[in-house]
Amino acid sequence: MPSERAVANFFHGGITRAPIARMPDGFRFVERRTALGAGDTTRDDAVAIVLAWGVKTRSGFRVRPVTTAVRPGEEYTITLGPIREPVRVEWVDAAGFGYTTLHGHPLSGEEAFIVEQDSAGAVTFVNRSVSRPASLRWRILSPLLLLAQAYFVRRYGRELARAVR
Repeated sequence: MPSERAVANFFHGGITRAPIARMPDGFRFVERRTALGAGDTTRDDAVAIVLAWGVKTRSGFRVRPVTTAVRPGEEYTITLGPIREPVRVEWVDAAGFGYTTLHGHPLSGEEAFIVEQDSAGAVTFVNRSVSRPASLRWRILSPLLLLAQAYFVRRYGRELARAVR
């Protein structure tokens, strides 16, 4: 398993910003693509929701501090019931954003929320993550983490698709 320093260096710059060519040892890659429709209006609506934390909040999470826009370099705490997910936004662009997890998050890694539009006009939401359990406690609970991650990755896409239709 790479050292914490190596992991930090590996994630610097936003590993989830583009398709991942090389995975660090011990990390799990997840990418889910959800068709949202077509056209510039669909794309613009989806991006606006993504960049306002809408994918997370529409899926039942709370984001603190409350804000109307994701800001690079800022730290947030995302909660769902008793689960706390401290994160730092690493990058934001015209299509989405990505964050790295901070101490106290169940997972160690990075996650991105991106809206893509192809040359034919089809709009797709991409949720991409690279992660592993953050501590021994979460490694023991990793089967539950995997189930929760799979559930919410699907839910993010469903909620965004519902919002733009």
